[in-house]
Amino acid sequence: MAVVTLRPYAEPDLGLLRSLLGDAHAMRFIGGAERDEAISARHARYLAVEPAVDSLFVIEEDSRPVGWIGFWGVGDAVCEAGWHVLASEQGRGLAGAALAQLIRLARTRGSYRYLDAYPAPENLASNALCRRAGFVDLGLVDIEYPKGRIMKAAHWRLDLVVG
Repeated sequence: MAVVTLRPYAEPDLGLLRSLLGDAHAMRFIGGAERDEAISARHARYLAVEPAVDSLFVIEEDSRPVGWIGFWGVGDAVCEAGWHVLASEQGRGLAGAALAQLIRLARTRGSYRYLDAYPAPENLASNALCRRAGFVDLGLVDIEYPKGRIMKAAHWRLDLVVG
């Protein structure tokens, strides 16, 4: 059985980020592949995250990077979760194992009441992951992602205090 762990996102993870966000097929639900300049800028933002407030992690399987996951504050009581697993590693339960760890961390930290996620409605795997993790479906909403583009998203919410 493979061991899935989370470790803080770090400088050497730019290559992983390029593999994740530069893949047009993997990014099809959220605006398509990002340009290298945008990925480099995102990498810099990820490195600047204040760990006491927001948390970004590399998902590792047996110490091998396979994706990223994290949460960041979007309001006084709400944080948003996001994740991305390499296309070659999807469908093996890695995101589910990582999300379970992220939820435990968010609950332990106690900074937020709710953890929200916004997958595209067509992203059946991410919507199923939210359902399996205990999130409640709040319906469809319009969100801005990527910056400057409005997309329809499923709004999922997990109460970090109850549960």
